[in-house]
Amino acid sequence: MDAGEQRVIILYARAALANLPRTSRRASALAAWVTSFEEALGLAARAGRSRAAQADLFAGDRAEANAALLKGIAARLDRRLAALARHPRSALEARLGLLADAAGLDAHEASILGLVLRYRVHRAVERLFDLLSDAMGGEMRLTADVPLIALLLGLPPSVVERRLAPGAPLRAAGLITVEPDGGLRVLERLRRRLGDPLDIPPASAGGAAAGLLGPALPPSLAMEDFAYLGAAATHAAELLAAAVRLRRPGTHVLLYGPPGTGKTEFCRTLAATIGVPLYAVAEADAEGNEPGRSERLAELRFAQRLLAGGTPALLLFDEAEDLFDGGFGGLFGGERSRAHLLRLLETTPVPMLWTTNSVQALGPAVVRRMTFALEMRIPDQSVRAALWTRELARSGITMESREVERLAREVPAAPAIAASAVAAAAMTGGGAEAVRLGALSVARAMAGGALPVAELEGEQGFDPDLAAADHDLAALAELLARPGAPRAVSLLLSGPPGTGKSAFARHLAARLGLRPMVRRASDLLSRFVGGSEQAIAACFAEARERGTFLIIDEADGLLGDRRAATQAWEVTQVNELLTWMEHHPLPFACTTNLPDRLDPACLRRFLVKIRFAPLDAARARAAYRRFFGREAPKGLDTLPPLVPADLALAARKARLFGREDDDDTVLALLRDEALARGGPAAPIGFRLAG
Repeated sequence: MDAGEQRVIILYARAALANLPRTSRRASALAAWVTSFEEALGLAARAGRSRAAQADLFAGDRAEANAALLKGIAARLDRRLAALARHPRSALEARLGLLADAAGLDAHEASILGLVLRYRVHRAVERLFDLLSDAMGGEMRLTADVPLIALLLGLPPSVVERRLAPGAPLRAAGLITVEPDGGLRVLERLRRRLGDPLDIPPASAGGAAAGLLGPALPPSLAMEDFAYLGAAATHAAELLAAAVRLRRPGTHVLLYGPPGTGKTEFCRTLAATIGVPLYAVAEADAEGNEPGRSERLAELRFAQRLLAGGTPALLLFDEAEDLFDGGFGGLFGGERSRAHLLRLLETTPVPMLWTTNSVQALGPAVVRRMTFALEMRIPDQSVRAALWTRELARSGITMESREVERLAREVPAAPAIAASAVAAAAMTGGGAEAVRLGALSVARAMAGGALPVAELEGEQGFDPDLAAADHDLAALAELLARPGAPRAVSLLLSGPPGTGKSAFARHLAARLGLRPMVRRASDLLSRFVGGSEQAIAACFAEARERGTFLIIDEADGLLGDRRAATQAWEVTQVNELLTWMEHHPLPFACTTNLPDRLDPACLRRFLVKIRFAPLDAARARAAYRRFFGREAPKGLDTLPPLVPADLALAARKARLFGREDDDDTVLALLRDEALARGGPAAPIGFRLAG
């Protein structure tokens, strides 16, 4: 044990010995403790007494007779203290001093914190506290036992009581927590950082933040990488800069959106932009220890106390839903706890950044106390292409513009994904293919193992002449693209799978000069009451703000016939979508394979309704020429009805096996695709002519 720590622990024992009655059980317990830890504390062993006899030294009639031995123990402790006087204070004591200075603790508060911390760090302190507590009729564990703490520190009980009060700095800063059953708990992350002998204490109180909170989070992206956020990004930076400069309490910026949208990376970039360090609150440490809710709240209080009034900084609380849990569920179920946390949000001296995947999980009371809230979305394809181009240029990796566009189309992810994939490729000396493999691997993982939609749809462009529909698609596109044409146009595209509904919607968006924004009905459905309605509203609002062509695939999942509804939410989500359909100022389209399941009122709301069908014989032959570069064989007419997707998939498979020039193979592949899709089976075997 460090000599400095020996000195502090012996001082605890000496203070207790000075104030214990000579004939008490506590004196006997203290004498037994000295015998048990004399070697660890560097005390000279005293011969002639067994530990059993020592433990009962001051009991019964022998108490007065052996009082001299107690005096001898005091002398041994004093001699050891004198020998230790020339030793410097321990690393732990130095860290505690820096912490006390940084957190504004007085000497008594620092002493109490030191005792509680050492109970968790040193077996000798744990046993000293437990033995004395047991001798005084208490429990053998760390509790908020004011008389015992006062005894060990040589302080008046009233001094200790005031410093353990609920609003006192030790508890307000989250450094210690008094449990409902009286247990006393020190901030666990603090115990690990201050008690680890491998930790190097910070050189000064100014460096205490990095030593106790961990290193500041560095940025990996520049502000230009988030230019797609527009004025909101600039406003967030200006707001935080002003809050830091003016030291305005209660400043909070909330970033919300689905995973993978770059919320944490943007927080890092914001801090770097305004030139202040960013510290994360209550994240897993190097050993992977995950703090619980109460621990995260305690660390938040501690970080605020540590940084208040010091060098300007920002704090990041990632995944805020873990703390708030639906407003105040679980940990914050009581009205008193609710009010306490809301007051904390209103009075935090250090500006904070919060991230969440679900803004609903925070609850309205918390959201109302945010100074600014910014929704983080996945950037659209053109923005993603620019991000990829910039990241590739930074790393010196060459990629053709066509490949960049393909990457942007296939990987619907935020700037951090691009930066990570490019950095990994550069590290291994890989090129464009390594970038693509890395990015797609993350995209698949984020999508739950599924390939991105764009990759599954292939790269074939849409040809209106190859689509069988009850409207002239080319003429309709020309009509809607003419100057001065109405923009508030709604389209319902129905028909079997693979007939080109979604492809036509994208083609129409391109003709109108709008970027497509594709959402599946499953993306908008929520298991929470009201969640689907909120997702629908957010989807239309996003399309309006971005000026995009909204495409909702598989819309029958959202627009089911209300007459067949069995749940109230089935009706309200249809009502919500109808409301937005009537007021949306831009073109949008819904696709469905099951138009008969749609609510009749929804059908009436669509301005244009187009029904797609399988290809007729002429279009099937034209499609064959388009995909295979030659006239169709006669056997094409004997196949079940085909759709454009059948030919696209058969062409890809034929190229994969090197059989694209073999008509028999192609026809077999086309038959398989048609049957797999559920088309009617063609006759098998010989047929009589005539």
